[in-house]
Amino acid sequence: MQALALQINQSRNLSRAPLHLFIAAPNAFTFLLGQRQPSLGKTTLYEFDFEGAHGGGYKTSLSLPV
Repeated sequence: MQALALQINQSRNLSRAPLHLFIAAPNAFTFLLGQRQPSLGKTTLYEFDFEGAHGGGYKTSLSLPV
C-alpha cells in the first residue's frame, strides 16, 4: 500500500492535479489508502448509483481534504 501511495505521489509531483478515484476493492484496501491520503493531495472519490435514484452513473461521494 505504501508503495502504491508513493508511486501515485511521484507521478503527480509536477502538476499536482486532483486525483480522481473510482475504487472497486475490498474495504481494507480503501481504509489503508485513506490512511495515506495526506501524501496523495487533493483527492475526489466517486460511487456508482446502482439504484438509479440520482440519475444513475458515478457521483462524487467525498472530496479530500475536507
